[in-house]
Amino acid sequence: MASEDQNFRNHHGFDWGAIERAYDHDENSNRLRGAIDVGGLADDTVGGAIAIEHPPLALEPFYGGPRRVMLESIIRCSRHRWTLLKLPPRRMERRLTAAAHWFAEQLSRHWAGRCDLLFTSEAMNLADLFRLVPALSKKPAVVYFHGNQLPEPEAETHSTLDTVNLNTAVAASEI
Repeated sequence: MASEDQNFRNHHGFDWGAIERAYDHDENSNRLRGAIDVGGLADDTVGGAIAIEHPPLALEPFYGGPRRVMLESIIRCSRHRWTLLKLPPRRMERRLTAAAHWFAEQLSRHWAGRCDLLFTSEAMNLADLFRLVPALSKKPAVVYFHGNQLPEPEAETHSTLDTVNLNTAVAASEI
């Protein structure tokens, strides 16, 4: 459903025309178009390797703006019923630091379900989440990068948050 595009500077996020063309193509063809079939992440198979029997689990630490629109679209277009846990879109540095701990606590207290796929964004410290909830590390994890939280190359100060996105990318099964 999503289309990798060379036109990002013109639309600043989602090229709705390209997404619509990719979706129409995918509906009428056995061959998927685009860098990743976002609508098919939770189809019966992903690349023929992952069987989805249980609802995908979406964890969104910064649920607002384009992240919210994209996640709602994926869930709406999916044939599966998703489990969504979310935090409001405030203070990205706090989300990078504490979201994994908050989600791990919520999952341990309130979630009795199972999932076959974890879906999250770059606002999650996925390596921390896997350390806190080891059972999730055995599941495929898809991370979408709306942006990145890497420091500017000219930055003179360093933070412990500078490598969170790199650790998340390494921990993910798909980006």
